[in-house]
Amino acid sequence: MTVDKQMEAIEQVEEVETDDEEQPQDDEQDDQAEQIDEEQQTKEQAELQAKIDEVDAKIEQYRINAVEARKVQAMKEHNYSDEQIEKYVKFIKGSTTDEIDMSVLQLSQDITPSIYYADPSPFNGAKAKPVAKDYTEIGRKAFERIKDKLRL
Repeated sequence: MTVDKQMEAIEQVEEVETDDEEQPQDDEQDDQAEQIDEEQQTKEQAELQAKIDEVDAKIEQYRINAVEARKVQAMKEHNYSDEQIEKYVKFIKGSTTDEIDMSVLQLSQDITPSIYYADPSPFNGAKAKPVAKDYTEIGRKAFERIKDKLRL
């Protein structure tokens, strides 16, 4: 039995030695797997960051367009013509509605709007349009008046 015990001990030692040889390989495989995972995470983070930057750029462009639209609308409300709006919109400062309105008011003191909508005589209504004439009816009435005078 001592021989069997010795054989078992030898087998156990050999198993431990093979396990020790396999462990460095496992460690290397684990390190490689970790590096691959880290690379994938880095790539994913880079892709996500690129998407975030793209969305941020779009949002910024929408904000700029909205401010420009507010400026144009404020100038239209103050009776500026389209030509004047194209020329002077760059002089309007601010990004909020109040700031834009104040800037348009200051601009209107220096550059007067070209479109005036004022009633020349307040509380005096506009003239009524005449009723449209039916020319065939006018012709019939004229014929009725002169038909007795005609000699056929």
